[in-house]
Amino acid sequence: LPSTQQLNYSDEYDIPSRTELLSLASIERLSTRKNELTKIFLDLCEAGATDLAYDLLNALVDHKASSVDLYVKNILLHGFCESGDMERATILFQDMTKNADRKGSSGPRPASTAPSASEYFKAGSGSTSGRIGDRPLLKDQADSVTYTTMIRGLLYNVEKDDLNRDGTECDRAIALFYDIKRFGIPLDSEAFHTIITGLCKNGRPDRAWALFEEMGELGLRDTAAYTTMINGFIN
Repeated sequence: LPSTQQLNYSDEYDIPSRTELLSLASIERLSTRKNELTKIFLDLCEAGATDLAYDLLNALVDHKASSVDLYVKNILLHGFCESGDMERATILFQDMTKNADRKGSSGPRPASTAPSASEYFKAGSGSTSGRIGDRPLLKDQADSVTYTTMIRGLLYNVEKDDLNRDGTECDRAIALFYDIKRFGIPLDSEAFHTIITGLCKNGRPDRAWALFEEMGELGLRDTAAYTTMINGFIN
């Protein structure tokens, strides 16, 4: 996933005050304006105002807003993970994946039409038409972007002297990775890159190796994957 600094946010948007944004008039307006709401969430998370974004999400959910969908929730999950707020990221992630094992009648979306995590966030503000494609599972269920974002949050927010030495977060990240496949969500090369890089970053190239081999079996292995593994073993 790109860092928040790389996302295409609007520099002209002034974040409204908490009182203004959470007013009844604001909630009623945003409850049906998907594009405006998406832009607000992108700007709030880019500015580090995830507290306000979370309160806005909850207010809209209570209002049964039609504008709140998976894309909006993924933006906030990304914001939490980027800021290192893994406690609330976990709460949001658990809510987003509570029905992940229930598939729609049409089955999973073909891998060829599933966006990668970077593609999901790259377009920035404005129209979201055509960006997400067909949902792979039921409405508002988590997709590969949700899982990839959470895996990145678990494995990337570490310093060299504060690695995941007990392996707890590594275990959790690997379990989430295999949930993607278990729930019939298409795996892409970015999901593999995210977890392999994260495991190597945490000093566990031995655990990344099995995923690297699986990546090759699926025909997704590339030069970047080789480079990551080589650096992982060297470091």
